Formats: sequence, structure tokens, C-alpha cells
Amino acid sequence: MPAEPPDGPPPAVSVRAVLAALAEVKRRGHWPLFQRLERAEPDLAEHVLESLSLVHRDLLAAGASPKVARRLQRRVQSVVLVAWLCLRPGVAGDGDESDPPTPQPPEVP
Repeated sequence: MPAEPPDGPPPAVSVRAVLAALAEVKRRGHWPLFQRLERAEPDLAEHVLESLSLVHRDLLAAGASPKVARRLQRRVQSVVLVAWLCLRPGVAGDGDESDPPTPQPPEVP
């Protein structure tokens, strides 16, 4: 039985959320974020990675040079990751396992 669609349109994504997601992709890199996607949503990650492989194959088959195919592939990866981070902001997390936690200033009563 299909799930009931939510009432009304989904919430709009703000420009600030897109810019923050883009900054996170640039800061962390594509593959660490794809690994997080794979841990958080394995079925979605499988589909995305398979689709990205097909895009790369099709670019080469269309006659793009390997250098151009890699550059376009990175752009597509960035778009996918930015969209994922904007639509599922809590999944990527605020800190990476390799990043030390940011110390918080003590609260003043």
C-alpha cells in the first residue's frame, strides 16, 4: 500500500541552505559525503552511484575526452550532493568522525 502523500507542497529550500551545502561539499569532499550517504541511506546511495557510473560511461561513449568526462562527472556529483544535503540536512551530520569536536564557550549565568 503506497504511503499517503504529505498535504501541500514540500518546504522550499533556502539559498542559505544551498550555499551551506555547497560549502560542505567543498570542505569535506565528494567521497566522504558519498560514504555518509551510503551509511545513512544505502538504497539511495546505490541508485545514485550507479546512475553516476552510467553518466560517466555515456560521456565517454559520446566522445568526451577522459579529462572532460571527469570534470563533468565532478559537477554532477556536486549537484547530487548539494541536493541531498539540502533535502536531508540532518543526515550528513555537523561533524565528521575525523574532525575533532569544536569546543563550546562556557555558558554565563
